[in-house]
Amino acid sequence: MKTLSLLRHVDSDWGPKGSKDFDRVLSEVGHKQCLEVANYIETLKSQPDLVLCSTAKRTIETCKRVSAALNSIWHIQENEALYQCTSNQLIKKIQQVSDDCNHLLIIGHNPTLQEVSWLLSGKSDSTLMHDLEKSFPPGTLSTHSFACDSWSQIDKGRGILKGIFKI
Repeated sequence: MKTLSLLRHVDSDWGPKGSKDFDRVLSEVGHKQCLEVANYIETLKSQPDLVLCSTAKRTIETCKRVSAALNSIWHIQENEALYQCTSNQLIKKIQQVSDDCNHLLIIGHNPTLQEVSWLLSGKSDSTLMHDLEKSFPPGTLSTHSFACDSWSQIDKGRGILKGIFKI
């Protein structure tokens, strides 16, 4: 059994005019949202074995603040390609994760996270799927389960959307 959680970074500031999107940092609201995300992750009763995190400032800050709020030391791999990867590219990255990992958390950006969540969900609860389709705002976390022993077996339609948390 494999568990995949997809977390969109929390609320961020736009920064001064002319700032690069990549360099945006969390807003004060985002700082508070990290605590809400941490509280939700705690209810899952499963900490991630591995965190893949985009190298954009707001995703790294989200990762650090959520793990700190959980008093957890996560194994984090920052990955620049997660900043602008496509859904298919992200699925390929997931398929390459070591099978020693049972719970993978990816912290990244939309629209990719929402698309991947949708593509992987298969025959999931229609209410959850409707909620997923409707929106995936900052701070959203979707959790999926896969009845397999290897990440290489994960593909479109093979997972079950177990939950979706929105702030």
